Amino acid sequence: AKRALDEDRAVAYSAAQGRLRNVTQGLKAIARARWGESELPWRVDAGSPLFAAQLGPSWHKIEGAYRWMPKRATVVLHGPSSPGAKVYLSGFCAAALLKSGPLRVTVGVDGARVGEAELTRPDAAFDLAFPLPAESVGKPQIEVAIEVDRTFTVAGDGRELGLVFGTVSVR
Repeated sequence: AKRALDEDRAVAYSAAQGRLRNVTQGLKAIARARWGESELPWRVDAGSPLFAAQLGPSWHKIEGAYRWMPKRATVVLHGPSSPGAKVYLSGFCAAALLKSGPLRVTVGVDGARVGEAELTRPDAAFDLAFPLPAESVGKPQIEVAIEVDRTFTVAGDGRELGLVFGTVSVR
């Protein structure tokens, strides 16, 4: 909420006294005083412009409520607050990615590989979870790297397309 206010992506109104009144500037000051410096979120919605700063440079532009990744993409999140946490990925796997068989998805955190999964359902949503390394607990920032073993291109588009996202979260 604080980031949205700071970036002028949100406004606030008061309905007190029977009429709407814009109170955004006052709320910004209150948010800065009470919430201090912004921390990174534990969850990123790749299809929302509010989270663009947490996405690495290789991600494609937003298309509606989602975003395509190329062969490899990164996300920066707040580290877990307790041991046993996992990184969760949710999105969509296009049928074109599975023409040559299952798609391998590899996930790393801060340069260390944390897991691998295979996607086999064409034109279907996916939900994956991978354990986080113990050393990531309490870190204000971790980098999650997602890589697929192959991509596809659409005629006339030219972009290298991997998976469609969705969300990446730590919990």
